[in-house]
Amino acid sequence: MCAVSPYFAVAYFAVAYFAVAYFAVAYFAAVGDRDRAFGILSELGRRRESCLRDLAVDPTMDALRGDPRFHDALRAVALD
Repeated sequence: MCAVSPYFAVAYFAVAYFAVAYFAVAYFAAVGDRDRAFGILSELGRRRESCLRDLAVDPTMDALRGDPRFHDALRAVALD
């Protein structure tokens, strides 16, 4: 039996559903994969998805707050 990587599973669903993509950002941030988290976040921001409305105050995004890309993401969706 072949085990599915958590990275693959989350990335697959992130592509399919934007709400899940937001949780994928939190997941990748929690496991320390900031590049992947910001990649998904960037795409959500580009599309101005409504799931980003709580980005500025969501505690699940705390792991990303110290990174300059986080503030860029807030500016991209006019939340700063």
